[in-house]
Parts: sequence; C-alpha cells; structure tokens
Amino acid sequence: MDTKWASHLSKKPIEQEEFKNYIKASIPVLNRLREILTKDLEQSSREQKKVDHFDTPNWELRQVDCNATQRTLEKIINLLEI
Repeated sequence: MDTKWASHLSKKPIEQEEFKNYIKASIPVLNRLREILTKDLEQSSREQKKVDHFDTPNWELRQVDCNATQRTLEKIINLLEI
C-alpha cells in the first residue's frame, strides 16, 4: 500500500490499524474503480493514435490533453494498487 494512504494518520498504532482495516474492507470497490480507470486509459490511448486527429489545426492541443489525461489516470491507478 502506498504510504500516501496513511500519511494523514497519527503515529498511533491503533489508528493505523483501523485505517488498514477500512482500506481492506474497501478493496472490492477500489478494484472496480481501478478496472474502470484502466479501461478509460486504454480508450484514451486508442483515441490519441487516431490519424484523423492530425487533420485538425489544434491537434497539438489534443495531444497535450491526451498526455495529461493518461498521466493522471496512471497516477490514480498506481495509487489504487493496494
């Protein structure tokens, strides 16, 4: 589990254990969210590679937007790996 998940907690072991249990109970929902975001990432990657996007005058802006979207999705997906 990424340390960012528990960085807001005090050093009290009981508080940390309670939070770990809370996360463990949420794993099915977090896994489903990861699946959804992974599909979105794959869709974004496919969209980015479409040739017809290069026919528009602002294709560079589309490329930047796709890159930012993919970078954000990857960051969240990695955080969800518990």
